[in-house]
Amino acid sequence: MSTETHGPADTSQGAGYLPGFAADVFISYSHIDDLPFGEEGSRWVTEFHRNLDIRVRAYLGRAATIWRDRKLGGADAFSEEIAAQLRGTGILVSVLTPSYIRSEWCHRELQTFVEAAQETGGIDVGRKKRIVKVIKTPVPHSEVPEILDTVLGHEFYHVEFGTELVREFHLDPNTEARREYWARLDDVAQEIRVLFESILKRNAPKSSAQGDAARVYLAATSSDLQDQRDILRRELQDRGHTIFPEKPLPWKYDQLAEVVSRDLSRSQFSIHLIGARYGIVPEGESRSIVELQTEWAVRNAGLKRLLWLPPGLSVNDERQARFIEKLRLASDPSDSFELLQTSLESLKTHVLDRLRKPVTPEVTRSRGTASVYLVCEQNDRPSIAAIRKYLMDHGWPKASRIRSARIISKT
Repeated sequence: MSTETHGPADTSQGAGYLPGFAADVFISYSHIDDLPFGEEGSRWVTEFHRNLDIRVRAYLGRAATIWRDRKLGGADAFSEEIAAQLRGTGILVSVLTPSYIRSEWCHRELQTFVEAAQETGGIDVGRKKRIVKVIKTPVPHSEVPEILDTVLGHEFYHVEFGTELVREFHLDPNTEARREYWARLDDVAQEIRVLFESILKRNAPKSSAQGDAARVYLAATSSDLQDQRDILRRELQDRGHTIFPEKPLPWKYDQLAEVVSRDLSRSQFSIHLIGARYGIVPEGESRSIVELQTEWAVRNAGLKRLLWLPPGLSVNDERQARFIEKLRLASDPSDSFELLQTSLESLKTHVLDRLRKPVTPEVTRSRGTASVYLVCEQNDRPSIAAIRKYLMDHGWPKASRIRSARIISKT
């Protein structure tokens, strides 16, 4: 990461992207999380702000006003300037850390924004909230403010497998892990873009084109496939599809069943990524959340289901092995159910093809009837009768006339 500490250019004085707001985005954070660290003395929040500004510009095609208080001189202070900015802000980005949770002023920033949002169209926009949660380091679930607990977060760290060791992406010596920082930051930029579009469209007339997008239940998966799920989610959201669940799933069985059943009932398509690990088992249950979601999806008549296994999957967990074997034995490929074991790229292509709205062929009408003009070689003329029967059997008008023309090849 760069060692610049001055942050992005101050755009708060120029015209913003969202009409009616003094600032498009307000970054709320504790000054402790922007203290210089390491040999290069880089500041995490400053770098995040600068990089986010660049990515948001790339998606919008022009600058947006991303504002933050430059808390570089000491203790947090909730000034009237901060309050005024919050009251005129479109989206709040909260950088969640232990120091954020313990900061009285960060809580006041959150509360002020939520209260002010009621006067600028409400905190909800579509199925989302005007809050983006950036989790720099993990915090106890019980300490997360209620409003933030309802928002899906972007984690900028990972827990090393088999240990409780937390490693922030930008500090990980593994090159792949450090690249994940940029992917997560790009996720934040894209979420901001989607929220901007939703705010702009909130009061706009409904368009018939809005019906082209699908509602997809992208099931929560085990930790070994979380990156693949994030990639697929980004791909689908970028194409305008609505993705469920929109909030973190609860860990208690009764609450989990209620939330998942509701989201599945609102979906047209469900996708389940099945990996080598069995996944989290909710309180009051012996089956994993991954397995439960596949079972509950079956209960929704008309829901198209797709289960995916990565190629070369090696399973050591007996519970997961039994679960996968049960899926294979119960599989009955149809238009409503598929079990695939392909590459991730092949999965993305297949899913996008399945979600693409069917194209209705345009029919050229003459005197109220439809005509098909079939061009064929002389040798293929005997096949015309079979083709005509097929078209008639599939809904073409009885008056359809199929005509042929002979093609003479030039030699």
